[in-house]
Amino acid sequence: MNNPFKISKNFLKVFLFLIAAAGLFCQVSAEEAFTYESLIRTAMENNRDLKSAKEDVNIALASRTSAISSILPKVSLSAGFSRPGDGDESYSYGISASQSIFSGFENIDRIKIQQENLLSAEASYQLALASLIYEIKEKYVNLYRAREFIKLYDEILERRKWQFELVRLKFESGYEHKGSFLNTKASLSQAGADVESSKRDEAIAEKELCISLGYEGWEKLEIKWRATAPDIEKKDPDFRAIASGSPDYRKLQHAKNSAELDAAVSRAVFYPDIGASASWGKSGTQFLPENESWRVGINISLPLFQGFSNLSKQSSAWSSYLKAEMNEKQGYLEKVVELEKKWNSLLDAYDSRSIKKEYLEAAEARAEISQSQYSAGLISFDSWIIIENDLINSKKSYLNAQLDYETAYAAWEREKGGISDAE
Repeated sequence: MNNPFKISKNFLKVFLFLIAAAGLFCQVSAEEAFTYESLIRTAMENNRDLKSAKEDVNIALASRTSAISSILPKVSLSAGFSRPGDGDESYSYGISASQSIFSGFENIDRIKIQQENLLSAEASYQLALASLIYEIKEKYVNLYRAREFIKLYDEILERRKWQFELVRLKFESGYEHKGSFLNTKASLSQAGADVESSKRDEAIAEKELCISLGYEGWEKLEIKWRATAPDIEKKDPDFRAIASGSPDYRKLQHAKNSAELDAAVSRAVFYPDIGASASWGKSGTQFLPENESWRVGINISLPLFQGFSNLSKQSSAWSSYLKAEMNEKQGYLEKVVELEKKWNSLLDAYDSRSIKKEYLEAAEARAEISQSQYSAGLISFDSWIIIENDLINSKKSYLNAQLDYETAYAAWEREKGGISDAE
């Protein structure tokens, strides 16, 4: 016979194991850090502007489907029953159909207009997505920058403490004057203030990233940093070709095409409207009537005079087309210039990153030498502290240059309308 205590004891072990495993799982999940890709996915799920742009695409798609229905035949069924006061009943049923044959190309042009509107909505969605990706990358870089500066300022604070103690000992021994002692003391205070300031910057950067992710409250965000900007070839791309394919320019292009088609629709009133119709049915005084009737016809109509409203609409539509055409040409030229500006900024950031790294390597070498020289009394405080400050500034400059390049590359991708990071 089984021992019930033994069974209970084994059950308790299993139960406690499951609790521990669940607790470990929750801890791992809670501490799971966002990658750059997971930040993009989260933002795409929550961003209101992107959702709105997606709904605009759905609306445009529905409008195009509705426009297509104008060239399809319309078929309807009918059935009737009546009983007048004299008591005689009558029954009827039938089917009718109509088809537009020619309407001055209006129906075809309206379908084309809705197609242009759909393409414009898709370009707007791509633009919204490219803007969201840039926004996430910028906030991602800013949060990483703030946290890296906390580490850097902690390192600087420790170095300032070491500098202060070294100068204090020299000052108390009579080998350094009071001005040098006060200078290092002020630098130490500044380093402490920089640490606190960087922590406040981190809090702001975290909140800004939460907003971009679509969170309604502030959350502690853990991120895994990965540099996403590749090295570039310093050869100018074809700015005109890139501008032609950008979503900004495509929106202007579709707006012009739509305005041109709208002008064509305004001329349709001067053409005859031709349609065909047919009907068949039965009627009579008994249920399932036997009196059959049918009709087939062609309808032609041509408006002769409508108080100059048609001419006014045509003139307005033509002016709208000319305006859209000018906007397209101007937008194309402006896009080419903006692309070139972003590319130049990217080249500047690329060169700056390399140069700042060289400066940092030189500053580290100088600081290592000057430290020994100052300790041995071979150089003055003024010469030594300049080299020390140069090292600190070089570290900050190089960190900024690295992250500025990431942001500059993201801005270049945004200007192109790139959405590869979301794929």
